[in-house]
Amino acid sequence: MASSDVTVDELTWFHGIDRKIFTILVINLRRDIAESIRVVGLWLWLEAMGYPNIILSLLSSTEPFIELVVNEAILCLNTIDNKEYSPSSTEIPYMKKLMNRDISLLFIHGQRVSAITKILQFVSDIAPKIFDDILKKAVRHQSRVMGSDGSDQSSDSHPDVRTIFITFARGYPISESELKDFFNMNYGECVESIYMQPVVPHSEAKAAVVSAMVSELEHWKDVDVEFFESRKAFGSKAAKRDSRV
Repeated sequence: MASSDVTVDELTWFHGIDRKIFTILVINLRRDIAESIRVVGLWLWLEAMGYPNIILSLLSSTEPFIELVVNEAILCLNTIDNKEYSPSSTEIPYMKKLMNRDISLLFIHGQRVSAITKILQFVSDIAPKIFDDILKKAVRHQSRVMGSDGSDQSSDSHPDVRTIFITFARGYPISESELKDFFNMNYGECVESIYMQPVVPHSEAKAAVVSAMVSELEHWKDVDVEFFESRKAFGSKAAKRDSRV
């Protein structure tokens, strides 16, 4: 279904089971939010490639099994992200069991160009629309679980809060403070919360989820474009960044 041809409500309905599995990932299993969006995108790409009913099958599986499949999905994403990736093992047995068909990291890597295109399209165009309410709930839920400041950061009292999902170009890290400064400088004190993808030492976040007041974001739909067109606001370092949303 082409997202440009339907309303957000219709798109949300069409992706009903995708919303269910995403909720399981980020609420029940407390998986990383940004990573989980890409995982769902991977599964949808595989379904389009001829591996049907992946998500529907997962919804009837146990959560421990879903965790095993997600871990293999992340291996697939790592394979896709690396042009010269050479895994020590190509086996992804739990995904193979789920699909009841042959599949391997070698196959995934061989289709990486198609995967990158389709997953990025899902992350950029579809996920922010169909996961908007779940993203806000997940950010609040994970903030409380992590005890980031010891308080309940629920935005239930602010019905006009909207969420945007932003991905970063590899090699050009952007900090949480830079994101917050951009939104607040351009749209007023609108930021409710920012969730940056957790990273291991010597690596960088690939994505962030920003929740902000819609009333302060008159041109919300243009935020993704304006963010990178206005990146000089971060100074000369940010001005050199290549960007992708």
